[in-house]
Amino acid sequence: PLNAPGALLRALPAIGIMASELDPLLDDAVSFAARMRRLGRAADVKLRVAPLLPHGWLNMYFLGDRRVLAASAEAVCWMKQMLHNGLLPRPDARP
Repeated sequence: PLNAPGALLRALPAIGIMASELDPLLDDAVSFAARMRRLGRAADVKLRVAPLLPHGWLNMYFLGDRRVLAASAEAVCWMKQMLHNGLLPRPDARP
């Protein structure tokens, strides 16, 4: 997404980015959210950085760690909200 044309990114539906503080891909997630905001999509982009969690934290749900459980619950809530609101591209965007 970082190298995708702006017109393509503007046509995407709302985006929720759940990153983790100890993830080597954290900078990419933050950069992608910043790029979407620069493209005028600030209202459609939600970025959350879960503190002290590594890459792949969602697969650690079974450990019962409170940070993992809290971040997992938030991610599930986001997914439900996005599915409820629909995942269709923005009607005013031109690819």
